[in-house]
Amino acid sequence: MVSPETLNATEVEIVDAPVRQSAQWDYKVEQQPLFANGIETRFFANVRTDTGEAFGIVTDRYKVMQNSELLGSIEETFQSRGLGKSVRKVMVTQGGARVHANYRFDDIGFKVGNQDIVFNLRVQNSFDGSLRVALAVGLFRLICSNGAVAPLDAINLTKKHTDALSLEFAGGAVDNAIENFHRTAPMLEAMARTRLTDIEGHKVLNGLVVRKELSERQSDEIRDIWNAPTHREDSERNLYNLWNATTQHLTHTVSGKKFELADRINRNVTQTLGRSAMAGSVSSLMVDALAPRKPRTPRITLN
Repeated sequence: MVSPETLNATEVEIVDAPVRQSAQWDYKVEQQPLFANGIETRFFANVRTDTGEAFGIVTDRYKVMQNSELLGSIEETFQSRGLGKSVRKVMVTQGGARVHANYRFDDIGFKVGNQDIVFNLRVQNSFDGSLRVALAVGLFRLICSNGAVAPLDAINLTKKHTDALSLEFAGGAVDNAIENFHRTAPMLEAMARTRLTDIEGHKVLNGLVVRKELSERQSDEIRDIWNAPTHREDSERNLYNLWNATTQHLTHTVSGKKFELADRINRNVTQTLGRSAMAGSVSSLMVDALAPRKPRTPRITLN
C-alpha cells in the first residue's frame, strides 16, 4: 500500500475555499459505538478524529474506507496499468463527509477539431453514506483548463461498501472508465457539428433555465462568455462552444466555492446538450425569452 507520504507522483492543487470545502483530505475517520440508556447498541458513528465531527450512523457491517487507503490503492492501480503521469486535485466537501479526487491524464485523449480533450478520472468516497466508493469519467479541455463530468454512470470500485478495495477489481474499473471516456468523443463531435447563431445560443441557455438546469444568474454569466469568448478557438458558433462557455463558467467561477453544485450542473448540462446534438434536436431546447424576473420584496428591519 502506498502511504500518504509517497503520493508524490501527482501534483496537488490547493484551493482557497470555505471551511466546509477544502483540499485537506488526509484525515482519519473512526467508528465509535453509540449508547442508548447506558447500553451499547449495534450502531456506530463515523467520526472525523481531528475535528470530532460525526458524519453518519452505521452498523458494524459498514467498514470505513480511509482516504489515504483509497487514493494510495487507486494510484497503485494507475502505475500497474502504465497510465503515466497524472495531475491530482482533491476537493473535500461537507466538512469531510465527502471526498472527490480528480486525476487528469494528459497522455490519454482525443481531439475535437484541433482541440485536445484529455481523460479526467474522478474518485469519490464518503463517510455519511451519500456516495459509493466509485469512479466517474471526466472530460478536460487542455486549452482552457475546463473540466466536466461525462454523463455516464459511476463505476463501483468495491463490490460492496463493506469490502476492502481489490486492486484487480479496481484495475478493471479503470480500464472500463477509459473505454467510456473514448465513447464520449462522438457526442462532442456532434456538438461541434451543430451550428448556432448568437441568438440561438441565447435561446438554448433560456431553455436550460426553463428546464431548471441553470439559474438565470448563471445563464447570464455564461451569455457573457458566449458573446465575447475568452479563447479564439471558441469564436465559432456551435453547440460545442456554447458547452465550453458553460464549463468555463462552472469550472473557474462556481467550483472554487461550490464544487458539488458546479459538478451537478456540469453533468446535467453536458447530458442535455450531448443528447440533443446526437439526436439532431437542439431546436427543442430553444426558448425565445424568459419571463420577467419578479422584483425582490424589500427586507424590513425593525429597530
